Amino acid sequence: MSLLIVVVIVYGFSFTIGKNLIHPSVPRPWILYVHACVFSSWLFFFVLQSTLVRSRKVQWHRQLGRYGVGLGTLIPIVGVSTAIVMGRFNVVALHAKDAEPSLIIPLFDMVCFTSTFPLAVHFRKNPELHRRLMLVATCVLTAAGFGRFPEHILPPQVILCRRGFSNSAGRGTRPDCRSHREQRLPVRTPSIHCWPDNSDLCCLSQRAVLAENCACHDCLVFRLLTGLWDRACGPAQ
Repeated sequence: MSLLIVVVIVYGFSFTIGKNLIHPSVPRPWILYVHACVFSSWLFFFVLQSTLVRSRKVQWHRQLGRYGVGLGTLIPIVGVSTAIVMGRFNVVALHAKDAEPSLIIPLFDMVCFTSTFPLAVHFRKNPELHRRLMLVATCVLTAAGFGRFPEHILPPQVILCRRGFSNSAGRGTRPDCRSHREQRLPVRTPSIHCWPDNSDLCCLSQRAVLAENCACHDCLVFRLLTGLWDRACGPAQ
C-alpha cells in the first residue's frame, strides 16, 4: 500500500513538476520548495517504516519513529503556510481566478492529517490502530496527486469539482445566499450527492463545486476558510 501511494503521487505530479517547480516561467516562492522536500521526506519515511515492520526490524522502526513525530508535526505547518502563500502568488503573479475556492482543498487535507496523525502517535503501542491511522494520514496527502491526474481517468464527480471551481471563480463575485432564500429565486444545484440535505457539510461541498449555488455563508467552516483567505490576500472585490 505504501508503494501504491508513492505511485499515485509520482504519477500525478509528473504532469506539473516540470513547469511549476523545476522550470517555472515565473519564479515560485521558496516555501514551495520547502513543501516539496518535507512532503517527499514523509513519503520516503512512510515507505521505510513499512519496510522495517515487514522485515521484522521493529526496534529500528521504533527508533526512527521519534524522527517521524517531528516530521509529521511539520506537515500541517508547512502545508497551511504553503497553501496561503501559493494562493496569494496565484492571484498576484499568475492572475488565477480559481485560487480562492481551490484553497479549501489543501486546508481540508491538513485538517484530516492533523486529526489522524496525533492519534497514530498516541496509539503507537497498539500496532493495529497505529498502522491504520498512519495509513489514513498518509492517504490524505494523495489528494494533491489525484488532483493532477488527466480528466479521462478521473470519476465524473472530480471533473465536476474542477470545472465548478473555474466557472464560479470566473464570475468574480460571492453571491449572497440569503438573498436567494428571501426572494425565493431559483437556485441550480450541482448533480453530486454528498451528505444529507441541508447539512453544513453538504452545503460546504456544494460551495466547493459551484460557488453560485452556495447556501452556507453562515457555516462556521466556510467563515474560517474565507477568513484565512481574506487575511492573506484581502477581501474579494
